[in-house]
Amino acid sequence: MSETLDFRRLYLLLSKHWFENRKAYSLFFLCIAAFLIGWFFFMLMISSPYGLSQDNQASIYFAGLFIAGCISASLLFRDFYARPRKINYFLLPAATLEKLLCALFYGVLIFFIAYTLIFYLTDIVAVKIANDNNSAMMASNTQRAAEWRQMYNITGPLDKIKTGNVFLPSADMFIFYPGDNIDFFTAFFPMQSAFILGAVYFNRNAFFKTIVVLLVIWMLFFIMEDKLFFSLLPPDGRTFRLFTAFSVSDASGNEQIYSLPYWIGNAATFFMRFGITPVLWIATYYRMKEKEI
Repeated sequence: MSETLDFRRLYLLLSKHWFENRKAYSLFFLCIAAFLIGWFFFMLMISSPYGLSQDNQASIYFAGLFIAGCISASLLFRDFYARPRKINYFLLPAATLEKLLCALFYGVLIFFIAYTLIFYLTDIVAVKIANDNNSAMMASNTQRAAEWRQMYNITGPLDKIKTGNVFLPSADMFIFYPGDNIDFFTAFFPMQSAFILGAVYFNRNAFFKTIVVLLVIWMLFFIMEDKLFFSLLPPDGRTFRLFTAFSVSDASGNEQIYSLPYWIGNAATFFMRFGITPVLWIATYYRMKEKEI
């Protein structure tokens, strides 16, 4: 069988995968919907009139995205966990690249689209319920309504809560420099890809073993940062821009900035945002090739 990419063969593989796993995917997405409904219901029960603000909606979206995305990634290659299913998987008349593209199609693309649609369906309903409850509460003469007016300085009608757009930049939510909501996506996809690689690499308990490996890498990074990079800095020095620049304050409080060429920091930032994911996909491909051999 040829190892070159054949789109007709890939289409047949995608159809076969969906036919065999459609019930599992349906149940998984129903679980996601139930999880989000429960979360929104809990927020509606305990929150303030602005508890479902756009920032809080985005927080729920990204928290659920990371949790569900990493779990689903660990289940993509569950055929590797049992020897009979593993042999059957390796005997499929499809190239390794086609098998990987099939997993990425369902585990990355379809998951992301389905999760986002489920989130907005539940979010729109939750926002409408919150606005109706808030309007009814503020129209009443209860003590809680008076407390809300005093606590939040409400003198007129209560502002309607709007459905948040998680794809809009937000300076209040960031991970990497320069900082916006897009950073959560550029952090999610590498992490999900790490769990996909872990699902291929580990034969048992891939989800938990991948978590342990990521925590060890994270710990080693901070040890290296604290014991190596910071120890090389002068007193009162601090780093920024991914260790490509640092500043030093003198006795009078004046700050001197020392920096490598900006293109180095920009290249490092670009790689952390967009380069880690394809590297992990390539590593997954070669690991699958090793298992087949």
